[in-house]
Amino acid sequence: MKKTRLFQFIAGLAVLAAQQVCSAQTTPPPDVLNPRADVGDPTRTDVPTLRTDITLPQVQFIFDQLLDPNRVSLIESVTNTSLNDPRLTPGARSVILNHLAAMQQVELAIRFLQANRSDILAGNSAPFNQVFGNIGTLREVAIINPNPVGTNATLARLAAGATTGYITLTFQAAGQGTTGSVVSNVVGNLKAGDFIYIAPQANLSDPTAPVDVSALGGVVARVFAVLTNTGTGGGNTQPRILLDPNTPPIPTTAFGGQNNMLQVYKVNRFEERTDSTRYEQVLATFQNIRTALSGLDPDLALLGLPSSQISYNRAFTDINTVWTPGVASFTRLDGVINDFANTRVTGLTSTLGADRLVRQAGFSTSDSYYHHDRAEDRGNNILTDRLGQQTTPLLWTEDNTLPLVFNTRSPVSGATDEDRAFFRDRQTIFSEPDNVFIQYLGRAFFEETIQHAGGFFDELAFGIDAGSQLQLIRDRRDPAGGAFVTTLVATPAGNVRIREQELAEVPESGDPVVSDTTLRKWQMIIESFAEFDTDLTRFDVAAIGIAAINGGVAPGDLAAKDATNYALFAGLLSGADVDSIDVSRIEPFGKRADGGFNPVVPRN
Repeated sequence: MKKTRLFQFIAGLAVLAAQQVCSAQTTPPPDVLNPRADVGDPTRTDVPTLRTDITLPQVQFIFDQLLDPNRVSLIESVTNTSLNDPRLTPGARSVILNHLAAMQQVELAIRFLQANRSDILAGNSAPFNQVFGNIGTLREVAIINPNPVGTNATLARLAAGATTGYITLTFQAAGQGTTGSVVSNVVGNLKAGDFIYIAPQANLSDPTAPVDVSALGGVVARVFAVLTNTGTGGGNTQPRILLDPNTPPIPTTAFGGQNNMLQVYKVNRFEERTDSTRYEQVLATFQNIRTALSGLDPDLALLGLPSSQISYNRAFTDINTVWTPGVASFTRLDGVINDFANTRVTGLTSTLGADRLVRQAGFSTSDSYYHHDRAEDRGNNILTDRLGQQTTPLLWTEDNTLPLVFNTRSPVSGATDEDRAFFRDRQTIFSEPDNVFIQYLGRAFFEETIQHAGGFFDELAFGIDAGSQLQLIRDRRDPAGGAFVTTLVATPAGNVRIREQELAEVPESGDPVVSDTTLRKWQMIIESFAEFDTDLTRFDVAAIGIAAINGGVAPGDLAAKDATNYALFAGLLSGADVDSIDVSRIEPFGKRADGGFNPVVPRN
């Protein structure tokens, strides 16, 4: 989340969102009153049971009017303890139960990762490999002595002279804060040909420090010479290290933009070790999900701010009023989306990318009138539709307009928000940008089924049972939904224009193909909270839809960026695997500060 969001929503946005009255519908729809069987259902083997040996943080929930007609959550605090409150609808209690299950499973995932680090890095963890891939790849790393040979060093390039161009590390003189013992440490422990690790000030013996200290932004360099200068006025001795001129260029951002107050460590040796980057990324992302599910901003959790209410809303909210094109674009996959968007229509130059509106559900397979219109326009190589929109394949998130009467442009009488294709058929759960504490739910979330099933890039299947859609005669329009197409016909009374007619499928008349959602409710919550920030370049945030864009599998390093994978991994720990997590195997705090601990950094 953005650090500029200082929890205005703690007592503001979340409450206001929940207080909105759904004027179009005050009676909860069937999915709210009768959600699909929940966590703990003995007939289901793929859901976790809430455990009594794991203490979860208390979370305050707030619901909109459809989920909470009695407004219990506005009158008093609704928390973990309200799980069986009969005043709440089954849907509201289902949300509480599944949110707690999500918290539990994320906690178990973190414990599993911490307890099985060695097996995961060795490529021997079947659960990790199944979801995130085998990360048993080797790279050369530097094993460094955790005790610095010198501190308070300044990085600079020598002035003109015999050694012009050399990069130097100069330590403060004894009278300037560097003691004689430090001088002796630098001169006595380093010689030409040694390798050193240069990093910002940090105590690597800190038990809370990570093993892989590459996050400190340091570099490994070779020593060309170790010098001492005798200062004037006080006879101060000032140690100086010249780096090998063959050292690769050190970027100005190598130390976070800091070129002084640096620490220098001696490299004991180089080894080939398993690259732990993906493991650390998965662990850090799970830890952020845990924080967010607890009602805390992952970026601000250490400030001790109070937790936020988590607002769940069932009433219709158009996702296009929450997310806008271009927001939270996963730029690495923009080209894949753009290439597909420009197919089949000559001259189309869309720049559609992998933003959240695209990644949320992919391209529509419904039999809505809007999807029919878009398919017809594309089939006729029309570049813009009657509304002036580019005729790219229709997104599910765009397919959210009320249905129209066949052969007219009049709205269907009595149509409600529940008749909007995306909201009715595909909306599971989504949050607001940079604010996962406000969540919007659809029918597909509670019933765990999607209608008009199809793949991410399907656009013509319409997701209906074959032959189920009605066909009738209608007046032809060009473009679809636009002006009537007429033909000039000679009659005894003179030439008249007659509307052309055509046989066409009737929108909204087919029987949708229904499929179970890939994820259970508690898993959908994990998936939604995994994308807690719109900055998808972050190391510790995941994005929805990455695997779907790649045909169902997130390859290589993308596996740790796919939000669905975090829900799937937590699902592997819901059955027999849960008992295999031995809490006693988790390393105790402070273990890594014991003697013999040598931090590992990647070699440049």
